[in-house]
Amino acid sequence: MSVAVPSVEKNSSPRRRRAPAAPAEGLPLMTRQQLVPFLNAHGIPISESTLSKLCSPAINRGPPIDSFWGKRPLHAPQPALEWAKSLLRDRPSDIASQHEE
Repeated sequence: MSVAVPSVEKNSSPRRRRAPAAPAEGLPLMTRQQLVPFLNAHGIPISESTLSKLCSPAINRGPPIDSFWGKRPLHAPQPALEWAKSLLRDRPSDIASQHEE
């Protein structure tokens, strides 16, 4: 004797879907690793390790996050470039230790 078991679809719970954000100027969204060469090409001498440090939860001073792919944050190029230019100073300083004013 077999008992009929109702089929249950995986992930059948209703989820809110948001429209994907449109990247600025038609440029694709970038991961942190892809953002480093983009910023370097635009005159911002930042390394991947410095960007990682600034994005860490302890410092939380990284570029704005546009959206996520899974757990991976994606950045729109233009806002990230504006963020990097906002860190430019007229004298040497430790950008990680600067406080927002």
